Amino acid sequence: MSLIEQMRGEDFAAETFSKTLDGSSHEDCLAWSRSLKQNELKKLYDAFENVKPISLETLLPQSAPDFDVVEHFGYNNLPFFRTFSKPMYRSSEGLIAGRNAQFWEFATGPGYFTVRQVNESELLVDYTVLPESKPASWPTVRSNARGLSFFVFRNLQDTLRAITDRITIGRASRSGKELPQYFILVRDRF
Repeated sequence: MSLIEQMRGEDFAAETFSKTLDGSSHEDCLAWSRSLKQNELKKLYDAFENVKPISLETLLPQSAPDFDVVEHFGYNNLPFFRTFSKPMYRSSEGLIAGRNAQFWEFATGPGYFTVRQVNESELLVDYTVLPESKPASWPTVRSNARGLSFFVFRNLQDTLRAITDRITIGRASRSGKELPQYFILVRDRF
């Protein structure tokens, strides 16, 4: 039975499915995440509330050197341009930060963010707090409230929950109001 068939089954249980994903290859998890229907992202976000603990190490293990970029491959429930990535790094100050890499980046800007712990089962990807430093080859850090970024990243925050130690599910909010926008991230390595 495929991962998608297991998830869509009537006997779906978040903890059991999490263990199945843990035993699956990166390629299988990535293929599964990109085969999700739009409403299934919401189902997963709701199903994994308070199921697994999450920490900054879920996104970027402590063993990653400063400014070493770890890719998180994403898929969202928007009608267009559903695939993207969130490359992340740890600054020399120990802050986890990153940006959005997607088709419209040339117009919307890189969408820089920082990440902080909310509680033991949620992280906050915060586009309102920008990093002070970045990998040398990356675009300039600029305000998310300027240009076309204003319509995409202004006052945006994403809440992340763990599905496994390398897969997270998220929901966007703007100015404290939850949006019907969900996404999944599959970490590339570690």
